[in-house]
Amino acid sequence: MSLVSKLKPDASTGTEVFTLDEGPVTISFPASLCSASLEDLKQYLDIFYRKACRLADDPVDAMAAE
Repeated sequence: MSLVSKLKPDASTGTEVFTLDEGPVTISFPASLCSASLEDLKQYLDIFYRKACRLADDPVDAMAAE
C-alpha cells in the first residue's frame, strides 16, 4: 500500500483542489468543523500565505497579509 492511498480522504474528509500556474494546491480537511476549528484554520492559512509570500520573495504581499 502506498503512502498516497493511506492518505486518501474518506467520507468524513473534504478535499479542495485549486490549480495555479505552478501546479495544484490541495487541501484536505474534516467534513465537519466547529467554530473554533474554523478560526484556527483561518489563522493557519494566513500564516501559510505569509510564508508563501516570503518564499516567492514578495515582501509587499507578506506585509499586507499581517
